[in-house]
Amino acid sequence: MKRILYFLCVVTALAQTSCQNDPLEDIEEGKWNNERNVLDIKFENQVGNASIVRVDDLTGTINLAINVDAVPDLSHIVIKEMVLSYGANSSIKEGEALNFENAQKSAELTVTSPTGKSRKYTVVASSFRESLIGTYDIDNLIVYGGTGPEYGGGAVMAMTDKPWIWSATLGPDKELDNQLIFEMTGITEDGNTYGTVTNTAGADGAYADFIYIGDPQTDVKKFYRQIPEGEGKWLRNYAT
Repeated sequence: MKRILYFLCVVTALAQTSCQNDPLEDIEEGKWNNERNVLDIKFENQVGNASIVRVDDLTGTINLAINVDAVPDLSHIVIKEMVLSYGANSSIKEGEALNFENAQKSAELTVTSPTGKSRKYTVVASSFRESLIGTYDIDNLIVYGGTGPEYGGGAVMAMTDKPWIWSATLGPDKELDNQLIFEMTGITEDGNTYGTVTNTAGADGAYADFIYIGDPQTDVKKFYRQIPEGEGKWLRNYAT
């Protein structure tokens, strides 16, 4: 009889437990969640990362840079990615655009928490132009270093100051009529610019071979030919 009573007590306890509320119900309903933050945001043709600041409970600011060389104007800048607080919603969604074509170059979006509280963000887009773009004349090649001061080789000097250590026909002087032409072709997902650089041979049609003709003869092109002959590629890391 004692065993039967014990079994009935266990069954009764389990039945009572099964009737209790779901312990995750309050969490899933979000009644506790007042969070209404923009954690990360990325626009088309944005350069670098956006600076996101929660000013107070009701307001915030987002500052970013847009590559204006890649867009006709700032009137339709599309949001590519946006990360919000858990359960929050934004008045502007991914794939939609903001209009920064005004005197302040600013727009607004509002983030609302699951409990209905909101924070209005002022988004300011500054114009970015890649300063590297352009055509550069090479009129000198300067080297710092050498074998070290103790040997008389530590200096800041033009490579053409020692013509006897280079080829008479393909020495560093062949570079002095060259031009470097930098063009931008895009922006990475991390907001870094990239493009092409064209190293033209100039009027003489020649490049230096960077062969040291001492004893032993040594090819030092790996040190001095950092920008290749003809066309190469460049990437500018704005995080560093």
